[in-house]
Amino acid sequence: MFIYIFGKLANKPYNYRYAGGKRVSIYEGQCIIHITTMARALGCSLYAARKALNELAEENMIHKIKAGNGLAVKVPFYKSLFIKEEKIQKDNDKQEQE
Repeated sequence: MFIYIFGKLANKPYNYRYAGGKRVSIYEGQCIIHITTMARALGCSLYAARKALNELAEENMIHKIKAGNGLAVKVPFYKSLFIKEEKIQKDNDKQEQE
């Protein structure tokens, strides 16, 4: 479930437009999820998809907000999921010194 959400997360800000014409801004580390589409893509029931989202929210892995015809999801630690290039270089330098 988290991998599906991670694949949908925005890597740069954009504007999302609902079918009714309402627009919202989506920022880095956020996305709009349609539960029925997600359940169909993952091959699970709507109940299982909602339950998994609730469990991820309880574990503070995601923050979710009901938004129009979907669910706005934010991963609070989005930036920390990536390894910084400077850290890789420091680790390589350290290994060469040893």
